[in-house]
Amino acid sequence: MIYCTKCGKKNDDDAQYCSKCGNSPTNTIIKDASFEKQVEDFAGGVERVGKKAGEKIEKTAEKLGKETQDIGKRLEQATNRAGSYLDNWWDRSFGIFGPLISSFIVLIVLRLIIEVLRIGAEDTAVLGEVSDLLLDYLLLIFVVILVSSYSSYFSRKYKQFQWISPIIIAIVIFVVSLIIVKILSVVGTSIGDLELANVETEWREKYMLMIFVIVLLVGYLIKVATVAWEKDKKS
Repeated sequence: MIYCTKCGKKNDDDAQYCSKCGNSPTNTIIKDASFEKQVEDFAGGVERVGKKAGEKIEKTAEKLGKETQDIGKRLEQATNRAGSYLDNWWDRSFGIFGPLISSFIVLIVLRLIIEVLRIGAEDTAVLGEVSDLLLDYLLLIFVVILVSSYSSYFSRKYKQFQWISPIIIAIVIFVVSLIIVKILSVVGTSIGDLELANVETEWREKYMLMIFVIVLLVGYLIKVATVAWEKDKKS
């Protein structure tokens, strides 16, 4: 089949004139092969454009990923510098009393949280039970915060003390886990969920010692790896 380029009418291969507009085949009719070639050329052009666009998108995404990673690194470095500056400023300003002051600040905040829970207990009884539990353990929480604060303080001052910090961290995590489990048990008893109410007993029988040992081992492994990395960096 051949097409008339003037009106687009499809004609037989042996047609002398267009059956619709009567134009001569030498000027106005092209063969299907020519039309197919134009379609192929057009498809090839679209493919090339799509390929170039894909390459540009890939390069742009790669560039954006690197820029995002660089921003994350700079943000992490800035955060570390800010934290280090704050610690140094706190240590210079308050000295050995700094951990004691910060512990009292945390204690005040925690006491305010307990009072907020007591207010909510007027509508939800379980909040009152949780606040009573936190109040019972308030002294223990304060001691843990105080020990943790002084551990961080002495670790910054004396490098040898850093080998004791994993033990302190393990104790802190152990106590925090114990209080969380007790809160869950109180909530479970209040809402009538026996499985949640018995979580404290199960935790003590199965996981108490295991959690302490795992945290302690991980802490010392991280410490050994950190010391080795610092030695390699200096060498």
